[in-house]
Amino acid sequence: MSLELKISNQPSTALATRLQEVMAEIGGAFGEDASPGEETIAAVAAAVEKAMADYGEDLTREGRVIELSSHALHALGETATARRLLVFGSGMVKAAIWEFSGGDPLWILDLRTMTVGEGAPLEMTLFLSLFAVLDTVADVWNAASGRGTLGLRHVLTTAELLAPQGRPKQRRDLSDEILRRVHDRLAHIARLRAWAAVPDVIPL
Repeated sequence: MSLELKISNQPSTALATRLQEVMAEIGGAFGEDASPGEETIAAVAAAVEKAMADYGEDLTREGRVIELSSHALHALGETATARRLLVFGSGMVKAAIWEFSGGDPLWILDLRTMTVGEGAPLEMTLFLSLFAVLDTVADVWNAASGRGTLGLRHVLTTAELLAPQGRPKQRRDLSDEILRRVHDRLAHIARLRAWAAVPDVIPL
């Protein structure tokens, strides 16, 4: 399943239709209706189209459309929906079939999509962003009471970013820490939601 938003130059009515389709796809991942309603979607589409016209940007910039749509949803009070659209609609998290999963989707989080600002405390920024993403992704395991798998892509690359001058052992230690912190966060979520299990975490 791919949830990236594919948009060509089109009026806001077509953009609204496509946003509705994407939100329905996202809802399917959670086993629920994730749509905020036709009026809200229409308002978001109109706002995005106007903003991109004001900025002189093209609606074919899929990532920008997702970003602005998420901001618009947040401004309208649809906070959870805004987070879901940003996380899943941008391709940050995707589902894939894993041969050992028994046909259940393996949810893959690409750590390279989580950027940090120059001069920021990189490790702190990464984990704060990562935890926010995990809080949103966790919804996919509600129906299964925590049974499932999260694959982390580019763990070592992320560790190299955190310690560009570090020795190999230091980078391996950071990779292990990323995996541990992700598991600990999911375990925390499992306790809060009274899940029967904690999703497995594997590096890809």
